[in-house]
Amino acid sequence: MGEVRFVGAAAVAVNTDLLKDNEFQKVPYPRLMTARMITGSAVAGDSTIDLFVGETRIGSLVNTSTGEGAANVDLYPQTALIPANVSLRAIVKVSPTTNPIIGKVFWR
Repeated sequence: MGEVRFVGAAAVAVNTDLLKDNEFQKVPYPRLMTARMITGSAVAGDSTIDLFVGETRIGSLVNTSTGEGAANVDLYPQTALIPANVSLRAIVKVSPTTNPIIGKVFWR
């Protein structure tokens, strides 16, 4: 099981890829995404990130709580195949107004 964590600073620019330059954004083996979460900012629900596999949008994430979050509350199952050598991208659509946002994607 693998995990990639990404953080967007408060007022991060819209259309920023929070996984850019992350060592797990693109890997030479296929992955099966099993769950994802986004938390943080000072207000739950004030930020949105779109997840992409290559050029295909596979979902939108809204920060569900403030702070680091809890797996039993903020972790949502989602299955998506990420082929070998294809990028996983986390694009900011609505920036947090205050405090950083924290995202996690899990795979096996």
